[in-house]
Amino acid sequence: MKTSHTQSIKADNIKLVVEKLIELRETSRIELSKVTTLNKATISTIIQELVDKDIVVETEKIVKTSGRSAIVFALNKNAGRIISIELLTDSIYGVITDLYGNIVFELHKEVHNFEFSEYLKVLLEAIDELKANTIDSKYGLIGIGIGVYGIVSKNQICYFHFLERH
Repeated sequence: MKTSHTQSIKADNIKLVVEKLIELRETSRIELSKVTTLNKATISTIIQELVDKDIVVETEKIVKTSGRSAIVFALNKNAGRIISIELLTDSIYGVITDLYGNIVFELHKEVHNFEFSEYLKVLLEAIDELKANTIDSKYGLIGIGIGVYGIVSKNQICYFHFLERH
């Protein structure tokens, strides 16, 4: 049971460090230690693990301090890709972003036949095209989000104006 608890704490610490790297974009180990309140040894271990997995990269920047110069680290924005899709009444808009939210690919598919099966067909084609364009990152597709204009509850669309009109 103790191992499980330790693993949970480690996972939480890694999550915290990654969140701070996203927020700060570039930072040193000492700065991460300050903003996360994790000790320097923990930060060093986590950063090394993330560097080994190519999730974090060492930048060429160096922060001069009164002691040793600090190396600056950043999230590897190309480690993974995220797909975002917006379902509109007569079209589907999709983008692929890097880990900082920069758009690296986008598409816009018109829906000409408003039968649900046709709309679904266009949606699946859009998803396939988006997935095919996530290959330029180490971990590929790591997340997907879908925006729907309507009411959504418990992972179910309760009301989508497209379905009512057609």
